[in-house]
Amino acid sequence: MTRVVRLTWLVVALHLTTACAGYVRPRDEVLYVHRRPPRARMEVVVAAPGPGHVWVSGWWVWRNNDYRWEPGRWMPIPNGRRQWDHGRWRHDRYGWFWSEGRWRQ
Repeated sequence: MTRVVRLTWLVVALHLTTACAGYVRPRDEVLYVHRRPPRARMEVVVAAPGPGHVWVSGWWVWRNNDYRWEPGRWMPIPNGRRQWDHGRWRHDRYGWFWSEGRWRQ
């Protein structure tokens, strides 16, 4: 085999290995997933444990090469914060990635 053919096969094998794993990391701080996440599940929101809590809806997390549902829960509102911006899955040219929720003032 010529060097070019070997290099081509190596690139193809590397691409297939990455595709089977389900994610790539073009940037170290972001985990990309090739498959679209499933639709959010409907959840029953139970009564708040007390005043000063906000409901954080459940979301799909990527673990062990598949999506796993993380159920919603009540969170205490930190001092000086007013609103919870829910996390969500976003898409760009590399694939799907999770954008964390955060508190706003």
